[in-house]
Amino acid sequence: MDYYALLYVIPNMVAFAIVAWVVYQVYIGKRTLYRRALLASMFCICITVLTLLAEKLTPDLHVVLILTVLEYTAVSILVVSMTIYLWQFVGQGRLATRRNVVLLSIIPIITVVAVATNDWHHLYYVTAENAPYGDFYMFSADHGPLFFMWMAYFLFLIVYLVGLLFRTLADTPAPKRKAVWSLIVAIAGMMVIDILYIIFSGTYPFIDFFSIGYAIAALSIFIGESMSTLLDLEIVGVQEAIGEIKDGIVVLDPLFHREYANELGEKLLNENYDLLLSPKESHGLNIPLGGLNEEMRLKLDGSYIDFIVASSDIVRDGKVIGSVLVFHDISIRKSMEDDIIKVNRRLTTLNQVIRHDIRNDILSLWSYLELLDETELDPRQKELVEKLLERVSSTDRYMNLARDMAAIGTAKPIWHDVGNVLDQVFGQVDMGKITVENQLKGVKVLADPLFPNIFHSLADNSVRHGGSVTVIKARAERAQDDLIITWEDDGVGVSSDDKEHIFQRGFGKNTGQGLFLSREILSMTGGTIAEVGVQGKGARFVIRIPKGNFNLNE
Repeated sequence: MDYYALLYVIPNMVAFAIVAWVVYQVYIGKRTLYRRALLASMFCICITVLTLLAEKLTPDLHVVLILTVLEYTAVSILVVSMTIYLWQFVGQGRLATRRNVVLLSIIPIITVVAVATNDWHHLYYVTAENAPYGDFYMFSADHGPLFFMWMAYFLFLIVYLVGLLFRTLADTPAPKRKAVWSLIVAIAGMMVIDILYIIFSGTYPFIDFFSIGYAIAALSIFIGESMSTLLDLEIVGVQEAIGEIKDGIVVLDPLFHREYANELGEKLLNENYDLLLSPKESHGLNIPLGGLNEEMRLKLDGSYIDFIVASSDIVRDGKVIGSVLVFHDISIRKSMEDDIIKVNRRLTTLNQVIRHDIRNDILSLWSYLELLDETELDPRQKELVEKLLERVSSTDRYMNLARDMAAIGTAKPIWHDVGNVLDQVFGQVDMGKITVENQLKGVKVLADPLFPNIFHSLADNSVRHGGSVTVIKARAERAQDDLIITWEDDGVGVSSDDKEHIFQRGFGKNTGQGLFLSREILSMTGGTIAEVGVQGKGARFVIRIPKGNFNLNE
């Protein structure tokens, strides 16, 4: 084999070895979303390089034409699979539908068929020859209109893919841009290679621009794919998974810099940057964010909309390497809540009006009965008037209960500083000589606005029914994910038979509504109350507040 043949064959064999190695690495590598498309692309480049080498060593023109059909088949599959790969790589995998793949394949299929049937119409090659150059052969041809159609399509597709990568580059964080640049160089290089191949292959037949250039492109694509990670996660996996989610999503690095944001997340960041990404602002966001779940009113397209902002830290090997913010639009829910509040207000007003009128009638009836009771009545009449007075008194209690029950749940839960609530309660209830130990400073609870009434009832219960109470203790502690608030005194306690009855409506010597209403108030936000003390050693009430409805300044 002469010098020129070696000059051609050796680089071509090196190019084939490089591409074959890339094919193997892709095959045994990460099972990414785009692995099959990338493997198909690299395999087609490998077949193309091998086919070009075989063409140069084959003297028979008919065999070369058959090899050319194989070459165009490989290149046709290459352009389709490379397009699918890049769609998936940049997070636009939804474009790879069956319809789009068929449309993408029409011209490549026409090209392969035209090359295979060229002897019948000569629309791809007008003439073709296989001239010897020392120990190898050079296929050359005068190209027809179908060839130029194919080249126009190929170059258009390359320009489109380069533009797609440049668009992705604008949204890619600086540390990850090398991967995208590597792909841009590879795809643009393929276009340059094809132009050089057309222009100079006949002038310098011993230099295989196509094989060498495509081997370099394959290696560059493989390098770009290997670098394509986001926070040590696959950038494609992240973008493909969350790019079409309707909620706003933002991925932040440990320095609070944006790594990725979908369309809504990007808008929210741009219009609310100071609020969302400044750790010094009122919401105090900082990495790690932990389990943030907070309502915020954010600006979007010039208007303010209610969102729930949730977060999740990304942990790798025990170290927080970033966080994800999710913005869920709750404007419809808030609108419905406002409508419910309006309806509740109307019902409450109606309730108050009706209750007020009934109460007036009850008071009038009560007054008339008391006047009647003071007149001269026989014993039977006296007995009946007393029964009527009892019924009127009972009806009045029911009206008070209806008033108290109507107030529960009519307003949104609010945060209560429990320590301050107890201080206010002890200032309003005559505690006598009872010593109070308030250990609830710094404890905050999200509950119904009537939450302070619970401690009014507990204080009243200790004073009225506790007997010789000398000490009341109130403290809080965690119990797994919940908060336990304990109220205990050293009085007579509650009998085992009455531990549940005391929470029933009407139980007790007085109105019997306080502890019943306390349980109802807590139930509005998932809380519970129970009495667990020992009779003779004092009462002990346990209030359980569920996860998410309390905050401890520990």
